[in-house]
Amino acid sequence: MSAISKLRIIWYHACTTQILRRGIPFPDLALDSMSTSELEHRTCHAYRLSKKWLTGTCQPRKMFLFDATSSTSISDLRFMPGHDGKWLLTVSKSVWSVLCVWDISRGLRKYCEWSPRGAIFNGFTLNTDTASEATLAISVSQDGSVAFQGQNRRIILLSTVFP
Repeated sequence: MSAISKLRIIWYHACTTQILRRGIPFPDLALDSMSTSELEHRTCHAYRLSKKWLTGTCQPRKMFLFDATSSTSISDLRFMPGHDGKWLLTVSKSVWSVLCVWDISRGLRKYCEWSPRGAIFNGFTLNTDTASEATLAISVSQDGSVAFQGQNRRIILLSTVFP
């Protein structure tokens, strides 16, 4: 029986029928790009997470409080790809937008912050390709598109496109 449970087709079928078709959160990666053991791990993780959500008694393992007010409320919160759930990205909007990356591996520590003065973020997307040089792309209302990544406590501007 254990040999059957290691077959890729078993985990592919379990993932597509029990996770993806039910709309359970799952990484935005092609199933074919994952090894069998990674597909098994991610499918089991998504299944366990969904079971916790559906019981109604889900308790967080960790809880972090962010210092935010109505004028600096956090409008988006995402885990950064490629950091094993240890880096968190927040977007706050007040007079202008502020992006912060937090290290949550041992408490809550701000890793970097970026804010284009006088501009508001229209949207952003995280790159799930962890081998890529770019981590994040942002659309800024005044200046076009800005792509950057955080590295060594600084933010590196990769490119800017002006309309």
